[in-house]
Amino acid sequence: MADHTRRNLAAAFLLAALIFVSVPTCATPVCLTCHSAPTMGEKRVTRESLAGSPHASLQCVDCHTGIPARAEMHALPAPSPDCASCHLSPGRKGAPQVSEVHHGRRGSDAAALPSCQSCHGAHDLRPAGHPRSKVSRQNVMQTCAACHDSGGSAAARDGERRLQDYRRSVHGRPDPARPGLYPAVCTECHGTHSILPSSDPRSAVSKVRAAETCGACHTAELKEYRDSVHARSLAEGGRDAPSCADCHGEHDIQPPDAPGSRVSRVAVVETCARCHADRTLIDRYGLPANLVKSYRKSYHGVANRFGEVEVASCSSCHSPHRILPQDDPRSSVHPDNLPATCGQEGCHPGVGRNVALGNIHLDPSPRRDRAVYWVSIFFGIFTYGTILGLTSLVVLDSFRRWRTPKAFRQREDSADPLDQVKVPRFTRVQLLQHQILLTSFLLLVITGFPIKFPDWAVSQWIINAVGGVSARGAVHRLMGAVLLLAGVWHVLWVVTSPRGWREFLRMLPERDDPKRAVGILKYFFGLSKEFPPTGKFSLYEKFDYMAVGWGSVIMGVTGLALWFPHIALQIAPKWALDVCHVVHSDEAVLAFLAITIWHFYHVHYKPTIWPMNTAWLDGQVRLGDLKEEHRLEYERLRAELEAGGLPVVEESSAPEAAQESAVEEGGEPETSDEPSAVAAEEEVDQPPAAEREEVETATPAAEEESREEEPDAEVEEQTDSAIAEPSGLEDAPGEEEQR
Repeated sequence: MADHTRRNLAAAFLLAALIFVSVPTCATPVCLTCHSAPTMGEKRVTRESLAGSPHASLQCVDCHTGIPARAEMHALPAPSPDCASCHLSPGRKGAPQVSEVHHGRRGSDAAALPSCQSCHGAHDLRPAGHPRSKVSRQNVMQTCAACHDSGGSAAARDGERRLQDYRRSVHGRPDPARPGLYPAVCTECHGTHSILPSSDPRSAVSKVRAAETCGACHTAELKEYRDSVHARSLAEGGRDAPSCADCHGEHDIQPPDAPGSRVSRVAVVETCARCHADRTLIDRYGLPANLVKSYRKSYHGVANRFGEVEVASCSSCHSPHRILPQDDPRSSVHPDNLPATCGQEGCHPGVGRNVALGNIHLDPSPRRDRAVYWVSIFFGIFTYGTILGLTSLVVLDSFRRWRTPKAFRQREDSADPLDQVKVPRFTRVQLLQHQILLTSFLLLVITGFPIKFPDWAVSQWIINAVGGVSARGAVHRLMGAVLLLAGVWHVLWVVTSPRGWREFLRMLPERDDPKRAVGILKYFFGLSKEFPPTGKFSLYEKFDYMAVGWGSVIMGVTGLALWFPHIALQIAPKWALDVCHVVHSDEAVLAFLAITIWHFYHVHYKPTIWPMNTAWLDGQVRLGDLKEEHRLEYERLRAELEAGGLPVVEESSAPEAAQESAVEEGGEPETSDEPSAVAAEEEVDQPPAAEREEVETATPAAEEESREEEPDAEVEEQTDSAIAEPSGLEDAPGEEEQR
């Protein structure tokens, strides 16, 4: 009997052990009899789903209170588990405790708010560190997306953009160093159970706590930010002071070097301008005014506007996180630290201490940045006055010609055959110098225009056409160097060439020039019937020549200073460099207006010249074109033609030299499409013999008078080369016998 009893007890213990091993202790075996069936649907609970649960030691009735502990049917549906009874402090001993749970807006439908099971799961719940847990780092984003993504309960209220922005952000892209993981997930910023809106000071992402939240990962940046003027203002109750999200954004945070980042070199200006250009905040906190405006007007600001990423922006000079007032010795923009800040690699190495002798953010006024202010005022008055005077003279000239007979308003062929002969005006060297000057000047104007007028729509088109801000700068500097070299060449030509020296002397003011100026005004107002007689160069050409001279010197000196600021600041203070910028840009505007209004009118637009004076292409003009404004030169050249001489020009081109050689050797020079003096004489009727005698008698006298007025004409004839069309100067057959 005793043996039989012992065998029964051993069998009972073995059966109990088998039941203990085969059925998890987290569920009542009888419950699984029904709930493990496939017909239970979402209520189905299997041994596999319960395996590894942190609730393994609990029975079903520990969570699902209100159902009988015995193996019997219960009401449908079963009551929801009460997680707070264990996990909300004070809860069950040994269970993880949370102080409070907030998820969802107050007043919302309770059924629409997430429950514990919505995030953690139900019977398949795993610890947060388990790879299969719904709240693990690799899975929590998908868990949150169940509500916050498209079609979720929170998407209709908060929109789908937040989650989409996060997935494109630096935090939402998988970490290459840790495959399958993300740099930052939802719970690391917003918290786990106490998820509050950012407007709540208790929220982990509120303005006052955001720095601490971000600093959990960005420790170095947090240390710098705590010492900044922004953090101190925020700690003192200034709710307008920026925190991390105000500058970097919330869900769409990008790396600083990414084009879409709010703190990239291009976009950070607009980010800072939201506060520093806000007049309300400026007045409320006494911030310096016009900082953003002055930056945008500077070269750095203009280049930044056109998308240049290498140019200095706010964060380049002011430390990104440790932003301190300028008078703080630790500030990167303190006068003692400016040489290091401006001289950092990629900016202006070796800039020197003179960079601190002037304001970085210019605000010209009679009390601040006075040099820049008064130079700007002077150039404004000078530019407007000069252009107004030149425009007035152009209008007066046009009006005077409009009032004259038609023959003076329009360019008509003269009946005098000598007026059709082309005579030399410029040498080959002068033409080449003019072409270089013209090309470099036009390209300088085009590439400099966007910097002076960045708000104009054509400026962006120019930047795109030349290939960006850097390419624009390269072209501008190259053309500046070409213009300077052309100026040096011209000076050398003047001092080394006899022709150049004589041309230069003719360009200098003469004793009779004031009288000629008064005579021009009398001619304009109808007080004189004729234009004052002048030689080869009138007051118009002299003014243009002197304007090019002083403009080239001014533009060259200021341009070199702006091109090499680190060298210029070794010599001059920073405010002098600011003056150079004003002078360079304003002189460029003056030169452009003077060329287009004044110079182009007198060489192209004038009714007697329209549509163009071709002397800038071939160096020659019709003799008749000199009659009105260059009467003395016209009379001298005409006397030479009538005397059978050749008007000469030095440094003639190859075709001209060949024709001259042909004449000397007795050969026939090449014919020209332009009518010559003899050809024109053959076309008209021969005058009566009496008239021919009168002309022949007057010719030697005119020649003698011309030689008296121009004593050096014979010297010029010996040194100058022949004109391009000497064929028009040969005597017609039989004419020599007549003479």
